[in-house]
Amino acid sequence: MNRIILIGPFIWFVIHYAVPYIYIKTCTPYGIVGFTQSILLINTPHCEALRYVLTLSSYNVKCMLVMWGAGVMTFLTNNLRVDLPNKTKPQSN
Repeated sequence: MNRIILIGPFIWFVIHYAVPYIYIKTCTPYGIVGFTQSILLINTPHCEALRYVLTLSSYNVKCMLVMWGAGVMTFLTNNLRVDLPNKTKPQSN
């Protein structure tokens, strides 16, 4: 189970890093001719799939970071007796 927690995010980080390079090579060729070709390549299935994978990987990385943050906060409050600030606590004079 611990390996899945460590390997899963790493896979999404690699996907999120690699997809823009693949998109640039396949969907936005270089030069003036590439500029005109990119107009036609915008709606091709592989370019749409790459944009979708990039969006999905961004969402998954964001959710994993929130999950890790919540896990760290839970660990700190439960195991190390760290008190979180309470904004609703009335102040006594």
